[in-house]
Amino acid sequence: MKNIYKDVLNKLAKYPERLLHVITVARISESLAIIHKVDSNKAFLAGLMHDYAKYNENLFYEKYISSEDLLKYSNEQHLYHAISAANYFKINYKIQDDLYDAIKNHVYGKIAMNPILKILFISDSIYLNGKNNSRYLYKLATKDLDLAVVETIKSNERYLAKKNMQLAKKQIDTLNYYEELLNGKIKTNT
Repeated sequence: MKNIYKDVLNKLAKYPERLLHVITVARISESLAIIHKVDSNKAFLAGLMHDYAKYNENLFYEKYISSEDLLKYSNEQHLYHAISAANYFKINYKIQDDLYDAIKNHVYGKIAMNPILKILFISDSIYLNGKNNSRYLYKLATKDLDLAVVETIKSNERYLAKKNMQLAKKQIDTLNYYEELLNGKIKTNT
C-alpha cells in the first residue's frame, strides 16, 4: 500500500486539485467501507488509484489498454483513464480483482457491482466543497449503498441535462438494474 500511495502522490503532484480529489475520494470510500463492514483498506486504495491516469497521454493508454478496447471506446475516450489505471495497477502491483473492477468501472458503474466498486462509484461524486448534493449523497450512502448508486446516477443525469447531454447506455443499464433491485424485481445473495 505504501508504494501505491507514493506512486499516486508522485504521479499527481503536478495536479494539486486532482490529488486533493483522489485523497478525498479515498477517505470517503474508507469511511463508507467502515460503516458497511467492507474492507476499508481496499476501499481507500480504490479511491487513491481511480484517477491515476487522468492526465496521461496516448502512449500510456496504448501501453495499458488493449488495441480492442482502444477501438471499442474510441468515442468515449474519457474512459481511457479508468481502464488504463486498472491495468497499470494490475500489472505493476498485482491488485486483486475486486480493486481492478472498481477502478476500471468507476466512471459509469455497472450492473451487479461488488461492494468496493459501489463505494468508489458513489464516493467519486461526493465533493467537500459543498457543490451539488454531496452531503445528501453521503448521508444516503451511509444508510443504503444501492439507493445511493441510483441517486448518484440521477444526479449525474441532471448535470448532463444542463449541458444538453444524456447518460451513456451503460449508465442507463446500471440505473435500471439498481432501480429494479430496490423495487424487489431482482434478487441477490448479498
